[in-house]
Amino acid sequence: MVLSCSSTRQIQEQTFNCTQTKINIPRVVHAANAKLHYPFMHINGFKNCEVMPTKNLKTADGSWAHKARFNATYAASYTGKVLFERFGIWTETIRFKGYHRPVLVWRDLKLFEDSHQKFSVYAFGHEDSNGRYKKNELFTIYSEVAVITDRGDDALHKRSPFRKKILTYFFDGIAKINDCNKFYAYYWDLK
Repeated sequence: MVLSCSSTRQIQEQTFNCTQTKINIPRVVHAANAKLHYPFMHINGFKNCEVMPTKNLKTADGSWAHKARFNATYAASYTGKVLFERFGIWTETIRFKGYHRPVLVWRDLKLFEDSHQKFSVYAFGHEDSNGRYKKNELFTIYSEVAVITDRGDDALHKRSPFRKKILTYFFDGIAKINDCNKFYAYYWDLK
């Protein structure tokens, strides 16, 4: 169960030449605001990863789904870009309370070639270059993902058989994000 409103949107196809894209070299760069608690961002990387309850998305049993938060990414949309580069445009967008940008949702994804399991994947994040922290948070930019199985189970719960594989999928995916801007053309067009 999702606790937010939902919308879908047709996006006009644009022409991009992404045949000669390159993977950015992972590196750490200074944030625009040197007074931040952690004044760095990671291009094709992240400072650390935390798994915690979402407080915005419930599983079939009514418990809060967990999300993986990749702290100090270069863009809050990294998890969405990882999915877009493999699966294309998202199925729908929804809104989570407290987030400025829409949540990108891919439904019925088969993330792993060696499994028939399908997932609904929610990609979202937060960035604030002014250094205003959300309550109890040390980072002003992070990219997040929540994953629900086709049976409504939390795939990032500590007892989930998929947790490690999903985290590895996004660790590797963030490290391999390419420089094609097709994703951002669609993403920034969202209201």
